[in-house]
Amino acid sequence: MSIRIMSREPTYQAARAVAATVETHFARHLAAARARDEQELAPEPDAQTIEAIIDATFWASLRREEGQSPKISWPFYRRLRQSNR
Repeated sequence: MSIRIMSREPTYQAARAVAATVETHFARHLAAARARDEQELAPEPDAQTIEAIIDATFWASLRREEGQSPKISWPFYRRLRQSNR
């Protein structure tokens, strides 16, 4: 009996290729929103998180070829650091 271990590292190479560009894109939009004094903004994802989301979404999208239509929802949450007062 063989045991397969799933990789936790993204394997879709395009995800790694575009992650930094997408990170910069989000950072520009968030900076502009902050400059307009907008409140309750989404957290800023880092390139590693973006890469993982793109990777997982890509592989899930292939399920359609297997006769299934994936339903993908990717909420992104980042823990807020609490300051010691």
